[in-house]
Amino acid sequence: MGPVNSQVVKSRHSIVSTKELAKQLFRDPVSGKAAGAYELRKDVHPKLKILDSSEGGAGCLGGFEKTAIPTARLLNLQDNLKDTTTGLPNSFPTPEIVRDVLGEIGIEKDDKIVVYNQPGKFSGATRAHFILSRYGFDAWVLDGGLRKYMTDGYPTEEGKVYTGEKTNIKGLTDPRDSIAFFDEIKEFEQGKKKDMQVIDLRPAFGFNGEDPEPFQGCRQGSVKGSINIEYKNFFNEDSTFINTEQLKELFMRYNLDTKKHTIFMCKTGMLATIGALVAGSDIPSKLPFEKIQLYDGSWSEYGSLN
Repeated sequence: MGPVNSQVVKSRHSIVSTKELAKQLFRDPVSGKAAGAYELRKDVHPKLKILDSSEGGAGCLGGFEKTAIPTARLLNLQDNLKDTTTGLPNSFPTPEIVRDVLGEIGIEKDDKIVVYNQPGKFSGATRAHFILSRYGFDAWVLDGGLRKYMTDGYPTEEGKVYTGEKTNIKGLTDPRDSIAFFDEIKEFEQGKKKDMQVIDLRPAFGFNGEDPEPFQGCRQGSVKGSINIEYKNFFNEDSTFINTEQLKELFMRYNLDTKKHTIFMCKTGMLATIGALVAGSDIPSKLPFEKIQLYDGSWSEYGSLN
């Protein structure tokens, strides 16, 4: 496929198929070998970095060490790539945190980064993508994650924790325009933001105030006037994202207005990034939402402060 560049993604911005990734990693199956045998390219582009960004913190280490995409590194998203000073489960990391955490695993600002989830995980990769892209990194989410990758017959290896040279990351962009805050959501609930729509990706039980594991000190419920579209609606059975036409139908079903300022939220700021990614993946060609933001504090913050 040649040098790694924006052509890695052919169908949708920020989403890359397992087939396209495999073209970057492997030679075509060798004649005479077992069907489906792939050999890792000797010339894998040094700027292509693959990160297992599964949610679950340190608990994902075992899965990574057992089964990983070749050349992948582990990004401990929920333990490390967050601001721990807020008291909330997942808070957007500061530039210093981003530089430290990504530098520890050898990431550089001009890398082409593909993030993926382990089977059964959904939001770690989209959360990682949201953070990375808003800080100016060139990042994509692997469509279907490791589950689809293995189903498609591509090889895996035992993952190894990165012990190589650390990097010094410079030139981060300012992510603040992509983040919504408590006061905006409060004004929306009070009816002062007629040009805004808030979409909550929690399962219905959480949205309806029946969360069996509420965040400590947080009341049950949801933002008045918000729309509940459970995150599972954005995925096919094989963990790939629904296509553009399905996405348009989904948004029409819930009467979403693409002209409105659209904010995605959930319980802790993880699942919401699924909506932010998919809604923004075809902009501006198919789904011209004029403004998309993540309410990073999500219900864990709102239900605690209001």
